Amino acid sequence: MVEHCCRMMSFEIQETNAVPSADSDHLVRYDERQNSYALVIPNDPAGRAMPISYCPWCATKLRRVRARGLAVMTPDTCRAARKAVSMTQRQLAEAIGESLSTLFRYEMGKPTDQAVAEKLLRFFEECQIAVDRSGRIGRYQP
Repeated sequence: MVEHCCRMMSFEIQETNAVPSADSDHLVRYDERQNSYALVIPNDPAGRAMPISYCPWCATKLRRVRARGLAVMTPDTCRAARKAVSMTQRQLAEAIGESLSTLFRYEMGKPTDQAVAEKLLRFFEECQIAVDRSGRIGRYQP
C-alpha cells in the first residue's frame, strides 16, 4: 500500500483505482508501476492525463520513487543530461551535493555509490529532463 501526501490524494487515488473508467469524475490518476501521478484530462476520448509534480490539494512535491530498472542513469546519459542543462561538472557536483572527483569518476564509468545515480536522476527530473529505461534523455513537455 502506497502512502500518499494527504488524505484528499489518498481518497482520490483509492476511488480512482476502485472505479477505473473513462467516465470517471476523478481528477488524479496514480500509476503504481512508475509511482507517478497525473491530472486526468476531462472528456478526453483517449483517456489521457498530464503528469504532475505537486499535489493539487496540499501543494506537496510528489516524491517519485524510481524502481530499479525504470530509469537508467549511465555515464553517457549523465553527460548528455548535464549538457542539456548547460552545466559544468563542478556545477553539477555542487548541485547534487557530491565532490567533483566523485562526479568525474561516475562520468568516466568508474565504480561509485548507487546514491550518486539516484541523486542525478532526481536533479535532472527537477530540471525537467526525463530519462527513460534505455538511458535516453528528453525534456518533459508542459
